[in-house]
Amino acid sequence: MLLKVGELAKRTGLTVRALHHYDGIGLLTPSARSDSGYRLYNANDVTRLYRILALQRLGFALAEIGDMLAGSGPALPGLIAQQLAALDAQIEQALALRTRLQQLQQRLADDAEPTLADWLTTLELMTMYEKYLTSQQADTLRQRKAALGEQYDADWRALTDRVRALIDAKVPPHAAEAQALAQQWTDHAQALVHGDEDLLIKLDAMHRNEPALQSHSGIDAAVLEYVSQAMTEARLPIYAKYFDATEIERLRGNFRRHMPEWPALVGAVRQAMDRGLSPDHPDARALGARWQALSHATFCTNEPAMRDKFMQAVRSEPDLLLNTGIDRALLDFVIAAQGGQPA
Repeated sequence: MLLKVGELAKRTGLTVRALHHYDGIGLLTPSARSDSGYRLYNANDVTRLYRILALQRLGFALAEIGDMLAGSGPALPGLIAQQLAALDAQIEQALALRTRLQQLQQRLADDAEPTLADWLTTLELMTMYEKYLTSQQADTLRQRKAALGEQYDADWRALTDRVRALIDAKVPPHAAEAQALAQQWTDHAQALVHGDEDLLIKLDAMHRNEPALQSHSGIDAAVLEYVSQAMTEARLPIYAKYFDATEIERLRGNFRRHMPEWPALVGAVRQAMDRGLSPDHPDARALGARWQALSHATFCTNEPAMRDKFMQAVRSEPDLLLNTGIDRALLDFVIAAQGGQPA
């Protein structure tokens, strides 16, 4: 059975213009043409169209999809599994929002005006949280915040104001005041995430990318960067157990240059894991290559002696990974994406 472009557009909900565009960029070329020149699509073309649309819904750009399909494309069972996982996450989020709306509806039916917290929670579910967290993570976060009480947020604001004051006073991150605040920041964050590095890196992304949240909390990219630098300085004495003084100075310079690049890369790896990508997927391989390049630039892991010392430090000192968003599962994924070679 062959379908004309108009018939395929009607059956799939796409526009004829979109199908023409796919043809024009070589993404979906019809297998046949009628005697009068009409595009004709067969079953294989429709299967390829499914791959294209499924990959689009998983967040890939058309150029990326073209490259993926040029390499024979993802296997259908794996692609369907990824799409099912994404849909399951959307369903969970929708159900959580539905429950919240039902609660608001009941309060209004009882002539009880919803509180500010009720509305804020609903707005969070409608907008911000669904962009970053699974519904389970959002529920966990709300439960922990409720258990910690209102004082927890007040303490965050006070910590943030103190960090901002150090930034304004140009106090360097290695100063004793900065180190003390970085430790308090770490303790405060861990009280909320309980060692969940996945949740930690997603909260970091929210505060870096959401102006409304920055305005509410005072925590923005500048604050996070300063705290990150202070935490890095605090880790140098741990590295000094394994590296000599000259090597530590090399690392300090590398850290200043390259540490700001790590949160985005860690977040990208987390997203790949959340999407259910296997480590041998082309996108995972690309992330593994980025990770290796940044490790070389930051930790000199392209030099065997430096790499061995770094790996010994990471294996022996769990505090080096605290509040980095990196855990054992993520490291295993990255190592597998690099073909089993150490990061």
